[in-house]
Amino acid sequence: MLLDPATGNNFFGRDDILALLKKRADGLRFGYRQNVAIIGPPYYGKTSVIYRFISALPFKDTVPVYIEVKRQGFPAFAEKFIAGLLFKYLDLTEYKAASSGELVSLASDRMPKTAKAVKAIEALIKGGKNLKAYRALFELPAIAYSETGLRPIIILDEFHRLSDLGIDDAFAELGKFIMLQKDTMYIVSSSQINQAKNILAFKPQTVLKCQNRFFHR
Repeated sequence: MLLDPATGNNFFGRDDILALLKKRADGLRFGYRQNVAIIGPPYYGKTSVIYRFISALPFKDTVPVYIEVKRQGFPAFAEKFIAGLLFKYLDLTEYKAASSGELVSLASDRMPKTAKAVKAIEALIKGGKNLKAYRALFELPAIAYSETGLRPIIILDEFHRLSDLGIDDAFAELGKFIMLQKDTMYIVSSSQINQAKNILAFKPQTVLKCQNRFFHR
């Protein structure tokens, strides 16, 4: 049985890694972007730390967007990515969506360039052009930032599963955006330690290992 992340009073400790993540997010606000990778065995608290980081983040000019990567195919991943990004941005700009179906409509008013890009992605997916849609998907954070001035923090939980989306060179394509988007911070996590180490060709500035405890190097 899978364990749910520890939240609220059920979460304790991990102060060192939470302080480091907060420091990295604070640096992002002033143009000092450092990406972070969290790797470690299953059930060692990686997702719990991410949840606590998001819930305790005090900076209103950053937007944490959490996406759990599942083995559901690219269209489902794209839908989750788009919904997560639009919901968080609209929420922070005081636009409330009653349902996911309202997100693009509301974004068309507050974030028209982002909404237009979303519609283009949806059209690419419908036309079977998943590689182009994948590239366009990772352009969304930069577009949202350009419209709102709010810097995105994109969190990809179990990011190694991107290899299951059916996208050619999925990690190399992602790496291009990670390197170029200086106003977007990426946090990636993985429970597949060896696979994650091989994937991390873009060399995030900080790698956190989760074993009996968290530490950084």
